[in-house]
Amino acid sequence: ASPSSPVAALHGYGDKLARNGAEEKFRTATELLGWWLGRLVRSGARGESGPPPIVPEEEGLAGRMLAATGVDPTGLARWMEEWEKTNRLADDTSRLNLDRKQAVLSTFHALQSAMKA
Repeated sequence: ASPSSPVAALHGYGDKLARNGAEEKFRTATELLGWWLGRLVRSGARGESGPPPIVPEEEGLAGRMLAATGVDPTGLARWMEEWEKTNRLADDTSRLNLDRKQAVLSTFHALQSAMKA
């Protein structure tokens, strides 16, 4: 993977959150991701194509995620499950002092897999 590839960027992000002293950054990042996924589910449940983007880079992401699974109860249940798993892994990682980089990589891999399932 090239240094500018999404995989390299994700590994770099995981490295930043795994550094000594970055526990609060990890907690903030995972809380924000959980909040964002909750917004995704609520938006889909209202029949919307996704919540409005907060930052320009996010434009269309929620819509693509919802379109990949559908906004029927099964598709929304998949995102609710990912929301629960993300929150549980973040909590377990902080509470049990697990590898934060691995938690980040696992979370984003799970989200990517949910879009393909």
